[in-house]
Amino acid sequence: MQLQKIREDLEKQIRVFLIIDEDIRIEFEYPDSQFGHLAIPCFSFAKILKKPPQAIAVELQEKLKDIEYIESITIVNAYVNITIKLDYLIMSVGDNALTQSSDKKKIALEFASPNTNKPLHLGHIRNIAIGESLYNILKSQGHQVIKTEIINDRGIAVAKMMLIYDKFHKDEIPNRKSDHYAGDLYIEFENKLEKNPELIDEAQEILSKWENGDTYWYDIWLKLRNWVIEGQQNTYRKLGTSFDEDIYESDIYKQGKDIVQDGLARGIFKKHPTDGYIYADLEEFGLPNKIVLRSQGTALYITQDLFLLQYRLSEKSKCYGADEIIYITDFSQNLQFQQIFAIARQLGIKQEGLYHIGYGLFRLPEGKMSSRKGTIVNADPLIAEIEDNVREIYFKDSVLSKAEQNRRIELIARASYIYYILAISSKKDIVFDISSSISLTGKTGPYILYTYARINSLLHKASHIPEHYEENIPFNDIEGQIIIKLAKFSEIRDYSAREYDPSHIAHYLYELAELMNSYYHSTPILKESDEKIKNNRLYLLARVNDILRQGLNLLTIEPLDEM
Repeated sequence: MQLQKIREDLEKQIRVFLIIDEDIRIEFEYPDSQFGHLAIPCFSFAKILKKPPQAIAVELQEKLKDIEYIESITIVNAYVNITIKLDYLIMSVGDNALTQSSDKKKIALEFASPNTNKPLHLGHIRNIAIGESLYNILKSQGHQVIKTEIINDRGIAVAKMMLIYDKFHKDEIPNRKSDHYAGDLYIEFENKLEKNPELIDEAQEILSKWENGDTYWYDIWLKLRNWVIEGQQNTYRKLGTSFDEDIYESDIYKQGKDIVQDGLARGIFKKHPTDGYIYADLEEFGLPNKIVLRSQGTALYITQDLFLLQYRLSEKSKCYGADEIIYITDFSQNLQFQQIFAIARQLGIKQEGLYHIGYGLFRLPEGKMSSRKGTIVNADPLIAEIEDNVREIYFKDSVLSKAEQNRRIELIARASYIYYILAISSKKDIVFDISSSISLTGKTGPYILYTYARINSLLHKASHIPEHYEENIPFNDIEGQIIIKLAKFSEIRDYSAREYDPSHIAHYLYELAELMNSYYHSTPILKESDEKIKNNRLYLLARVNDILRQGLNLLTIEPLDEM
């Protein structure tokens, strides 16, 4: 029985015993192991029951003591400390099917959403790692989850790339990865701009011609855009991501203007009396006003985003019927999304179920990135560098086939950067250290992969994996700790889903791996002479690997049977 299920059962019984209404919260805590496995503080009951909390604790002790899964109950002050029979916990861990929320929803996750004037960069790695792991975690709750992205394939940045290609590289074919080739065109524009300021006017003219349907510039745009998308898709495959629905900015950027004009006609939006732009008054939400259409009639990002939201709620979209739409971007867009959600309420597009997950900066020790200056840290070379480091440190003298080496290197490298990212709360900045991420010691992906592979090796040497647990065999202290840790898995997973935060699972997996590595060194397993004890220790190892595998999969990390 998982601890979460025990808590739910105890809560029901406590409500009956004490005659407590459903709307009154019953709290549980995890005490120090010397006091038990669960603690129930009784202070909050005192006012309701008009009794001293210590007296309530004594009453609860008497009522709960005969429950079959309870080993013992002690009282410390007004805390009821409960020790659970480990037999109940270990037997249920073997049947650890992912529980599903009774409140099943359809949830749309928007993430990645790259620009088509450059390759994916360091920030995209963090964005995609968060998005893909949340996809797995939310699906584990029984929700229907749709992955969607908006491809930003128009605008002045794209026009800059088009201009440089036409002026200096006309009819060239990329001689390197196609999205990197296109990104270099954009950097070349910024480098030339300082000495040739007229280039920005030329780029604006190109953008205007493209928007007016000029076929010459449309053909150049389409060729460059497709090159970038082809290159980005290759990086997507490396990062293990794909999408259920792609929406292109070039297909929707004009439709947002109709929403703005309709809002103006309905008196929801206002027109500035002298400057002429149209804006949303957001004072009632405690937010600054937001321009939704420029005075010359051109759209902004928010203009497009309002139509995009409306589209996703329509029958044309795979997101149709979504109870929640979750946007994943960096923190710099927090205000923008607050304003979008407020305007959506004003327009009656969607009143609730809109969320923004903002994450901190992700950078290398060298400092902040800039795509204009060419100091951006692109995803492809960073991943290649991590793989090279893994190859040099762990496979230098390997006798494995080249194909198997490459497979393991790719999986270990991916575990390195994905775990490094997800182990840190999205709310915090990350300075990514390659050498730390690939270490076999400390809180790293390779450390957890190694723990899994080591357990797998022991199980393989044992020649069989026990299917049953022998009852009434005593546990040593560290085995008890491992069983309790295993019994907490579903609670940690479900908490990560509620908080939209994979870091809780990442921390849990590290703590479980730490316990297991201590267990190896302190407890004989294969050399244990008592066959029943040996059986139970192997059974415990198999259950640990079940949980490690499930947890790693939720983080989009594939475990390795052998390192």
